[in-house]
Amino acid sequence: MLTVSVENLPAGTTVTDLEKLFRPYGWVSAVDLKPNPTGGAGAVDLAWGGDQAVRELNGFEFRGRVLSVRGASAPVASAGPRL
Repeated sequence: MLTVSVENLPAGTTVTDLEKLFRPYGWVSAVDLKPNPTGGAGAVDLAWGGDQAVRELNGFEFRGRVLSVRGASAPVASAGPRL
């Protein structure tokens, strides 16, 4: 499993949006979204296909924003409680 970090998300992005964005690359097992009024960041756990997702989605324009996508160190599912 690979956890992928996503930054520069447009305002209004939902967990479902991230699931749909990453689903073509592998099974999405968890999503953590930290929205804010001007955009946001998130993390996605992929059972497989994470490396391809990083290669193809880093620099991808999503709803007018260029995403920054990279591998992360801690899986969403084991990172503890989310507020």
